[in-house]
Amino acid sequence: MALSPPPAAAEAPAQAAAAETAPAPQAPTLAQVQPALSGLVTSLPSGRGENLVQWIHSGFRAHPDTGRFVGQFNQLLAGQRVTQLGNVRFRSRAQGAQLVVDGVIELHTLDTNNEAHVRDLHLRAFFQPQDGQPVLTQLVAGKLQ
Repeated sequence: MALSPPPAAAEAPAQAAAAETAPAPQAPTLAQVQPALSGLVTSLPSGRGENLVQWIHSGFRAHPDTGRFVGQFNQLLAGQRVTQLGNVRFRSRAQGAQLVVDGVIELHTLDTNNEAHVRDLHLRAFFQPQDGQPVLTQLVAGKLQ
């Protein structure tokens, strides 16, 4: 009488083959991340990085890069009050399963002497798929020109 392999042993090669053929996660699209980008933009007038990081997925907020972003953003806007937003431009590119979005947001500000300035804020946002939905994982404050 021939012995057949235990059911778990017979299923293991089939499960491994299925895992190998599973499609790699696709990077989110700009249209899919638009709600998070809109939230970021509406948080800008606060002038506080802490208000922007609320849009980062909770599982990524404790990462050291988040603290660096808050410090950089707050330093860029130190001594200025955002009074109005102007043109907002976003450009995106897929990087593996991640979507990288570069943004330039025109900020109208008043400094401590109540002098008006118009400057471009450069931001970079990183999104990745999680449970079928795009999530914001990181923000980088570029420069204020």
